[in-house]
Amino acid sequence: MESKGIEPRAEHFNMLLTGLVRLGQHERAHAVLTTMLERGVQPTRYTYNGLLNAAVRLGHRERAYQLLYAMEASAAHAPDGCTYNTVARLHLKGDEPGDAEALVQLLERARRRQVAPRELYHAVMSAHTREADGAAFQRVFEQMRRDGTG
Repeated sequence: MESKGIEPRAEHFNMLLTGLVRLGQHERAHAVLTTMLERGVQPTRYTYNGLLNAAVRLGHRERAYQLLYAMEASAAHAPDGCTYNTVARLHLKGDEPGDAEALVQLLERARRRQVAPRELYHAVMSAHTREADGAAFQRVFEQMRRDGTG
């Protein structure tokens, strides 16, 4: 592209990222983000959501949260409901200590940004059901109704 005088844009990098993720080359996909930044190409929400999805698929909690925090710190690619749902998938099995609490915190982060999707409320309620915490389930259910999501 560059040899033909075409400057790569975020959309071009996003296509490359998508292909690498589909091929299971997650580390190379993450390196594309570094290349984008080095070349002064602004990543998009799509860029971050794609990388986030790959991190979640691999169970890389730390990397997933690093990407989420980077998105939350930027107005240019702020997280949306899809972003929070993707991160929630890290905690849906409930096989790690603190998964239910992590889901509650994730829901609160999404609510503060007014992008909490119904599926995230459901994930939190499901975690409380697994832990047999009926009172917490009820609190989340009532909050969902107050927020007009239910």
